[in-house]
Amino acid sequence: MVAEEGKGMGKDESSLSHFYEKLGSEQKKSLAAAVTEKLQGIIGGYGELSVLVEYISVMLQSSRPKETIQTELEAFLQDESGPFTTWLCQKLEKMTESGKTRRRKRDEDPGAAPKDEAARKANAFAE
Repeated sequence: MVAEEGKGMGKDESSLSHFYEKLGSEQKKSLAAAVTEKLQGIIGGYGELSVLVEYISVMLQSSRPKETIQTELEAFLQDESGPFTTWLCQKLEKMTESGKTRRRKRDEDPGAAPKDEAARKANAFAE
């Protein structure tokens, strides 16, 4: 699912950081795990991937455009930097959309699972 020009991940690639900022800490951990797994499939078992995963996170946080991320990853991924960057953008967009759906369902259903651990404990105590 590639976003159309002018929507989502079109020309305004600063939206990458906008999407990343919307992720909660658990979603960011999940994204990092997915990125690590994807990189292992591309690079294999060569080298420590945690530094590269952190570098990718920093690029997402710092509003780097998709093209810049792809160019900077070419040193590590060569010809796979384009497909990887496209996958990363799609993954990030899907995670952001699924987070909205979960939040919306929780807002509509007060009995739905609370957002954080403290709220879960408070609800468990109240029952």
